[in-house]
Amino acid sequence: LKKKDGWNLKEVTYLVANVKKSVSAGKLSFRKSQKRSNVSRALKDAHNQSLKFNISKSIEQLIDWYENCHLKRIEELSGKSWDLKLFKDLITKGSGEIVSIYNDNNETLGGCFIINSSEVLELFMMSTPQINQKKNVNYFLTEVLYKLASERGNKYINWQASNPPTGSLINFKLNWNCKPMNFQILNKNFGSRLNDETMKIMCKDLFVYPYSML
Repeated sequence: LKKKDGWNLKEVTYLVANVKKSVSAGKLSFRKSQKRSNVSRALKDAHNQSLKFNISKSIEQLIDWYENCHLKRIEELSGKSWDLKLFKDLITKGSGEIVSIYNDNNETLGGCFIINSSEVLELFMMSTPQINQKKNVNYFLTEVLYKLASERGNKYINWQASNPPTGSLINFKLNWNCKPMNFQILNKNFGSRLNDETMKIMCKDLFVYPYSML
């Protein structure tokens, strides 16, 4: 942790894909042959399953994904789920959307909560139960997301950070033409009222900075 003009400065590394270098004429266009072959094989399998997708700001669709995909995946990982209210607020008060993947029976198999801006498509939370990941649902989902970013004129797709920074998750992201990019996070405590406990209560699910470093 560094200090800069009274601010705490921390550098973080996100995995980011350049949209123009990843999508061309509505199709994926990865230069490295290994990435192309890995993704192509998985996508071929996914396309054979007649998967469908929907992009929406529908709260009903959000709840469907949240209950049938997000909570199930978090349980598999023994992790901590995000509050449903946060997702709702990001949809109703911001640019949040839910991209869901369905089968022929209209069962939600997986999805990704995205936040859209003029230049960046943020992959805020991708949640697909493991049984559906084995069916390459996430490959089909990611293809949809990349084409969506291209159609909307986004310059970058932000996959966020990976924790841990090694393993199958980061390998999946790297297969999608991502490269590490460094960002700086600045934080400053302006008074005793902004103590750790207050921040935890007031900014639950909204922080981007570790509590231990405030």
